[in-house]
Amino acid sequence: MTPSEAQRVLCAVRGQPGSRSTADRAAALAIELDAQLTYLLVIEAQFLSRAGPSLPPLRIVYEQLEAMGDFAMTILAERALRRGVPSVDYIIRKGKVPQEIRAVIDELQPGVLVMGRPVEPIQQARFNIEELDRFIQQLADETDLRIEVEETSDVDNLRRSNGGSP
Repeated sequence: MTPSEAQRVLCAVRGQPGSRSTADRAAALAIELDAQLTYLLVIEAQFLSRAGPSLPPLRIVYEQLEAMGDFAMTILAERALRRGVPSVDYIIRKGKVPQEIRAVIDELQPGVLVMGRPVEPIQQARFNIEELDRFIQQLADETDLRIEVEETSDVDNLRRSNGGSP
């Protein structure tokens, strides 16, 4: 794929430590392809509505998650710019992860999608690894996207960020 064919690299991140390698891979591709880089974070907290009356209203939870997501995305964008990515932005969406990723793909028409695939099951995953693999295959079948899947490990990324200890 030439730089003119990949006008945008879309990188879906989870906001977890394992997203770092995914974000770094997307930045490297954006530099290589001289493309716009857009990070996407989907906030899905609807499951909390069943948690009971002790939690604040779901609207407040979403506002707090969105503020934390905005902070994390700002850091990712600044890191990518420092690495030499020509143009970086980010999108934060609320909703179901697969549907929101697909909606953003339809809106932006990126040439490349970079996603992380955890190597170990994670308890707070929005969908399990088999569902993720099916989703990626469906995107490959239905779009002309170049899809890059980065194997991620939250444990490895925590060790790196803590100087070697989890």
